[in-house]
Amino acid sequence: MGGCIVGGIVALIMLYHVFQIAFGIALVLVVGFVLYVFGSDD
Repeated sequence: MGGCIVGGIVALIMLYHVFQIAFGIALVLVVGFVLYVFGSDD
């Protein structure tokens, strides 16, 4: 039982980091795209 809880916490932490990285990449892409669109509009 204890090992299962520890494994679940480790999996959640890893999942959180993966989502954080994916969110960071998505944010950079969206910001870059918005700047590109507004830049070309101007």
